[in-house]
Amino acid sequence: MFFALEVLAATKSDTQTLILGHIAYHHAKHGKFNSSASAIAKHLSYSINAVKNGLKKLLEPLEDEKEPLLIESANPSSYSRTLHLNMKHPLGYRLLQSYTQMLNKQQSSNTLRLYSVQLHLFDSKSRYDSRHQHKMLMLQALITSKIKAGKIATRNKRDTYQQSISQLANKLGWHI
Repeated sequence: MFFALEVLAATKSDTQTLILGHIAYHHAKHGKFNSSASAIAKHLSYSINAVKNGLKKLLEPLEDEKEPLLIESANPSSYSRTLHLNMKHPLGYRLLQSYTQMLNKQQSSNTLRLYSVQLHLFDSKSRYDSRHQHKMLMLQALITSKIKAGKIATRNKRDTYQQSISQLANKLGWHI
């Protein structure tokens, strides 16, 4: 599961952010998203009511905006509905672009930074106590990413080379 800080800032809801991330991933991978609220709830370990409320809010325009982040279209051959990210919404467009590039192992400067949430770390007896667990997992994802970025930055900015003689010899295939 992935999320973007820009989506969290826009929705002001971790529930909506993770629901939108789930939908965006499938939209980028399959071109659309067909699933029930109960299937989303089960995958994300949320209650069905939390997912229904989150979807309802994502289908409405955010404060001071004309376009919603999600668009719903009815499926005439069944009772299900299809959800799409709204390409007219700037954040929806950038989010889909970010997930598409992630899936294709590409990167661009105008895509959103996606953080990986490890939902398998969620260990609860009931989906109704998931609210604080999800916040903790999102915080853990952010901290882990920042630590890794810090390690890479310090590793790349070294002006000295720290290796022992035996390590250098092994890299060069020399025997001491």
